[in-house]
This record gives sequence, C-alpha cells and structure tokens, in this order.
Amino acid sequence: MHIPTTGHQEKEGDQLFFYRQVLIEKGEIDLQLLFQPRFDYARLDPALTKVAGGVLARADRWKMALTTGLELDIDEKEVKGAWQLSAGDEAWFKLASHSGREQEGSFSRDEDLHCPARDECRQALEETRKFWHTWLASSETGRSISLHSFGEMVERSALVLKLLYYDPASTIAAAAKLSDYVGKIDIKLWPALRAICDYVIEHWQEPDSGIWEVRGGPYHFVYSKVMCWVALDRGLIIAERYGFPADLERWREVREKIRQEVLDKGYCREKKAFVQHYDTTDLDASNLLLPLLGFLPFDDPRIITTIEAIRDSLSNNGLLYRYRAPDGIEGEDGTFLLCSFWLVDCLVGLGRLREAEHLLRRLERTANHLGLFAEEYDVRWQEPLGNFPQAFTHIGYINSVIRLLKAQEKEGKKSGEEKKSLGLMDSLARKLLAPKYVLNDGEPEEDTASRDIATELKTTMNLLRGAFFEQQRVAYEQMKQAEL
Repeated sequence: MHIPTTGHQEKEGDQLFFYRQVLIEKGEIDLQLLFQPRFDYARLDPALTKVAGGVLARADRWKMALTTGLELDIDEKEVKGAWQLSAGDEAWFKLASHSGREQEGSFSRDEDLHCPARDECRQALEETRKFWHTWLASSETGRSISLHSFGEMVERSALVLKLLYYDPASTIAAAAKLSDYVGKIDIKLWPALRAICDYVIEHWQEPDSGIWEVRGGPYHFVYSKVMCWVALDRGLIIAERYGFPADLERWREVREKIRQEVLDKGYCREKKAFVQHYDTTDLDASNLLLPLLGFLPFDDPRIITTIEAIRDSLSNNGLLYRYRAPDGIEGEDGTFLLCSFWLVDCLVGLGRLREAEHLLRRLERTANHLGLFAEEYDVRWQEPLGNFPQAFTHIGYINSVIRLLKAQEKEGKKSGEEKKSLGLMDSLARKLLAPKYVLNDGEPEEDTASRDIATELKTTMNLLRGAFFEQQRVAYEQMKQAEL
C-alpha cells in the first residue's frame, strides 16, 4: 500500500510508504528477500547503512528505508534475508522513500527507520481497504449499471485501471499501457485535433509497421488505413457538430479515398476476408475492429465472412492469436486476450449473444485468482504471458461486459441472478447502460460563489454529455428520463 504523506499530489519532497504483509495460514514456508535499490533509472548505486529497524539506502537526493522485525544480512550493494515461517506467523515489511533535498540526516520521521509496529501496519492496511471500498462505491457522474454476475470481475478491472492511472499525465500505464476525454470538445483543443486530421491527409498513403509493430516492413496495413479513415471520420463529426473551422470538403474526399482503397486492396475475395496488409493473404485479428469502428456495418457480408475467417484461422481453444504470419521474431506468441474480447464484441454485434457470453466466461477463466488479466495466455500450459497486469486487456473485458449486457437488455433476456450496482470511473461511464444520474447528491462541501456558478455548470454539463455519449451522439432522451 502506498500512502503519500503530503496529500493527493505527489511532488518532490513527498514521503511514500509501501507495506507488505506475510501471513502464514497453514504449513511452513521458506521466505527469501532480496533488496537491490538503484536510483535515477539505475544510474546511481546507493550507499547502504544499517539502522535500528533495517537498512537505509541513500544516493544524491534519494533515500529509501527498508524496515522489518526480521534479521537482515546487509553488504555493500544488496540486502538479503532468509527465514522459515510456520502457521500463525506474521511478518511485516515497510519500504519508505523520500526524494526531497533535506539537510543531512535521514527521514522527516525517526520512526521510519525503526521496526514497523504491528498496530501501525494494520492501521495502514485498514485505511487502504477503506479508501478502495469508498472509491468503488463512488462515481463522478453518478451513472450506474447493473452488472449481474460480472460485478466482481468488473470491480477488479476498475481497480487495476485506477492503480495504473498516472494523474499528472492523465494516462494509464501499459502494465504494472488510454487517456480518455469525456465531455464537450473545447475550441482550445480543436487546433491539435485538426492538426491530426491534416497530418492524416498528407501521410495516409505511406506504409508503416502496423498496430503490432512487426518487423520486415513497412507495409500498407489494413488496420492502419482504417484508423486513418477513423481520424477523418471523427474529425468531420466534431467539426460539423460544433462548427469548428476545417477543410471539410478535402477531409470528406480523402476519407472516401481511404475507404475505397481498403475495400479494393485490403479484401481478399479468395479468403472472403480482410487481410493483414495489401501484400499478403494472411489474416489479422485487428480487422475485427472494422465494424466496431463503424467502417462497415455488422450485416455487411464482407464483415460476417471476415469474422468467421479470423475465428477459424487464428483460434486456439476459443482464444485468438493476433496473427500467424511470420513477423521476423523467433518463437511463438500466446493467444492475445484483447483480440479475443474484440471477438466477443463482434459476436454481440452479430446478435449471437449466447456465443458471446460463452466466450466471455471462457476469457474470465484466463485471469488469475485475483481477477488480473495478462497480455497473452498460453493455452497449452494454461499460463499468463507478457505484460501483467495488462491495462488494455482489462479495458477490453469491461467493454465486452457492457456491450453484452446492453444487448441482452435490449432483447429482454435478463438473467435471474442478483443484480449488483457499480459506479464505474468517469472515463468508462460513457459506455454504460441503465442510466441513473444523481445531481447534487449529498450535502455540498462549501458554498459556490456567484462568479463561479457558470464555470461549475459548464463542467457539470460536460460531464453529463460525456456520461450519456453513445453511438457518436449525446443521448439527451436518456438524460431526460434519468432519475435526477
């Protein structure tokens, strides 16, 4: 658990703590510890000094203390420990770090260099639990969804994404890689968005390395061309909706050129499927995104046969590989879990909800006992592979759950399982169903000055627009029907 002592914003001078509990419920274990701190991206080897409760590592402005009630073996470059623990034994380890430029000395609190007290550790554990339970129960938009039996796994995925979120940059780390903007596009953002579209206009005909960054290229990947089409398509929607200036005629012209080229060169009539790139007949699971991105509708015969061809050619026990074409790297990949979630979404789009749910349940079983998904999965050995936990796999899982539940609700095929309500974080709220928006829930923390009311109202309306944004439009009719 990681507890800043100076509030929510981490900055130079913050003191951070990480606690680890080892509790033996039954039997005996041999526990080993290796501590090799390397500061400034491993450019600095710290000096290690024995302190009352463990060891202090120091280099330049960085300091880190490892303390525990167990005996440690300290040498010049590393710290080791080895113990045998039995049923009922409990051990705590505390890692305290500081990056500020203080006067000579250690930490701002002497107790951080002593053996961590059990009461302190348990209090920190309880505070951590309370924080995460409170976060799960909260929602910035107030919009809720009945997740049925998917609730627990969605909660775990939401927690993973929250933990991987880096607030200063508003991004999510790839693994332990999606920043998401919710609300109205402000005119201040438009020059940057327009520049992206203008760049596409000038460069869309160039080959590249594709979504998977394969060796041996560059090639004209179908996915890359379609994403160029998406950039112009969404740019046109934004410009037309808000009246922003742009060369709309030129954008429409190039958007149609891209579409026609993909249909002419990216579709293999022999395989009845869209291929990985123009110079091959190999398939690629990224083409499952074509209907999900709106490039072609689900009922287009070329989309239907592409989905089936990918499923037949790239599947292993129900799970999909990204591709099977040579990519210049020795060895074999595992099945790529995000691609399998795309397949779930496509089955939902085709109206094959029973198959979609069966595959979704199959994918749930690839998570570990804590509900964490990896990047890939080895079907033979039933082991996770690659980055772990992987953010985009968890995003794919949440999207598939929401898409399936929404489709099931539309068909009136609700299960009889106990419903569970979960307020998802705002970056995912625009994908939710069964809307319930709560405005001014609870007592206000403080009065809002008259001059700030307009700003507060604009912010609130932007959140509402984001929460009820579906199918490239704001669903105002749902907002009106929601319980306010």
